[in-house]
Amino acid sequence: MQLYKHKTNNFGFSFPDDWTVENNDGIIALFDGNNSIGVLQFSIYYPPQDKEVFLKDLLEEYLTDRHTDFSVKLTDHYAYTDYLPYEDDGIWKYWVFKKDNMVIFGTYN
Repeated sequence: MQLYKHKTNNFGFSFPDDWTVENNDGIIALFDGNNSIGVLQFSIYYPPQDKEVFLKDLLEEYLTDRHTDFSVKLTDHYAYTDYLPYEDDGIWKYWVFKKDNMVIFGTYN
């Protein structure tokens, strides 16, 4: 296993040795280049400190432009969807969670 650490050092994860990680324009993408069946992506942003972040609302707002039939679930630590069909582009799954002062948005397609 390899370890990815974001430049701020408060976000990181382990991933298999034979996977590739790319960081382009603030989007972190992980995938198995040999047996690729999808890509796991993360993007990170920093909301204003005086603004309260509601994870479920944030994810619902994002999905409204992309899907017509979805349900966002909320746990104590993150909001997420089940797999959702997306036009002719297969299926997608979404997550959003907060870590320290970061909001991290994740997708798998």
